[in-house]
Amino acid sequence: MNNYPALERGTGVHRVKYTLQSGAYKGSFTRVLGGNCKGSAMMDSDVFDVLDEIDMARMEYDHLKLRYNEDCDGIDVDFLADDGDIVCRIGAESFDSYELSRLIVAIEIISFVGD
Repeated sequence: MNNYPALERGTGVHRVKYTLQSGAYKGSFTRVLGGNCKGSAMMDSDVFDVLDEIDMARMEYDHLKLRYNEDCDGIDVDFLADDGDIVCRIGAESFDSYELSRLIVAIEIISFVGD
């Protein structure tokens, strides 16, 4: 996105892309956020603490899939190959939300529609 109109208009609907990496594996998810998403405010909150199953079902994924793990009350992260096969799984039983957030290597606002 070359221009960020929210700087002039204030609030609206943002599509925010989060890229995660673990070793050689990389993938991303995109979620929709309303309101004001200016600057570092997106990085201050722990995205994995606020996601629920409905959020995860609505998100767009690229070489990645997030799943709620009922047994651990946490999120499993599956890195996927081009054919959709799981190549790396990071399970909620061994990673809490803080450790998952450390896998984030990029956060990008990819679109904005003003109110």
